[in-house]
Amino acid sequence: MVSVSKVQKKEGMSPIRTGGDFVQVLVLSFSFMFIFTAFQTTGIIEETVLQSLRNETTTCTNGSGTSVKLNEENCPEGFIQSSTFTGSGYTSLSIIYATFSIASWVAPSIVALTFPKWSMILTSIVYVIFIASFLFPSTWLLYLLSAILGTAAAILWTSQGTFFTWISSPDTINRNSGVFYAINQCSLFFGNLFVFWQLRGKTVIDGDLRSTIFIPLTVVGIVGVCLMCFLKNLKSAPEDKSGNTLQNTTEEPTNSENIKKVNIEIDLDVVGKSSDIPEVKVTIGSTALTAFKESLQLFCTWHMLLLSLCSIYSGLEYSFLSGVYSTAVGNTRQLGVDSKKFVGLVGILTGVGEVLGGSLFGLLGSRTTKKGRTPIVLLGAAVHFASFTCIYFNIPNDATLKETNDISFFQIPSSTLALVCAVFLGSEIDID
Repeated sequence: MVSVSKVQKKEGMSPIRTGGDFVQVLVLSFSFMFIFTAFQTTGIIEETVLQSLRNETTTCTNGSGTSVKLNEENCPEGFIQSSTFTGSGYTSLSIIYATFSIASWVAPSIVALTFPKWSMILTSIVYVIFIASFLFPSTWLLYLLSAILGTAAAILWTSQGTFFTWISSPDTINRNSGVFYAINQCSLFFGNLFVFWQLRGKTVIDGDLRSTIFIPLTVVGIVGVCLMCFLKNLKSAPEDKSGNTLQNTTEEPTNSENIKKVNIEIDLDVVGKSSDIPEVKVTIGSTALTAFKESLQLFCTWHMLLLSLCSIYSGLEYSFLSGVYSTAVGNTRQLGVDSKKFVGLVGILTGVGEVLGGSLFGLLGSRTTKKGRTPIVLLGAAVHFASFTCIYFNIPNDATLKETNDISFFQIPSSTLALVCAVFLGSEIDID
């Protein structure tokens, strides 16, 4: 059996060289680390920042036209509250992940029409624009960019998966995945450490502090985009590295169609001669349609339908972890006058939990799966239950929506318990 490939010939496209594959893995890993250092940090502090911005732009006006700044949670009696900025971090994140879910259906088709490198670069630029928008806050712009970002995220991760598969072989996929995971997880450490340092001793995030936070995050995101420019513009998946395939042949595309790679397995005993091998051409449009149909067919399988229930739960948990919990801890004034510094600490310890969970069940995978995956799932469920129970009793009810001096079930909330729960929340993602 031999494999014959038809590929599209484009200027600037480089063939895959085995010696450079691991370099590409490193470039891809560090570019994602920089981009998501900026974005994940933004997601964790988004609602906290926007709360301060809403308070900053809110005024109280009475019937005679007298206006006063909002100093407490409510305006004085006889005054009407108004604000020039009404954006919510929770709403923004909801829009991002809703559009991400919808766009994921068509993302494979879009990637089939483009090259992964340029798909990743263009969608990463959207991340940078979203982060930079916090320097010029506007409610309509926040929500518009959230919708665009969700769509871009679906294309980014689909492109990343395609590119990553192309630069890996069955022998290196585990190693490459581990390297990408380890480097990418550092994004939670650096960004949130920076936020913790900036929010120490601060009770309000004003315009100057907002600029101090988001200008560096924007620069970090730009660095990630620039690193992606060093990725190779791969034209197709690599040839079988065992050397049992024929060398790629190329063909000048016509004006009416572009030729994508088609692998054909042919039994030479039947065909007789390699010269008898027929040419098969597939248009880009049919490739995109095929990708969409395959996505629908895969979703309709019994295993995927069952897995979708787990995915829904994981999405709810990640939403709570990435935006709600850190905001709630930062709003709990009983943890100290500068409780907002805990927003960064929650992010850091979430990253610690992810690394611990990934190390335990990744590096020790052969030992932890000897009795099947059921014990791991049950352990994850137990950790979930313990974490959410402790959070329920430790954090005041109103802390997810506003700053509060309320006490919790434990009377005075414990900062230690809050941070330990952050580690558990992070480890739960990798246990699952």
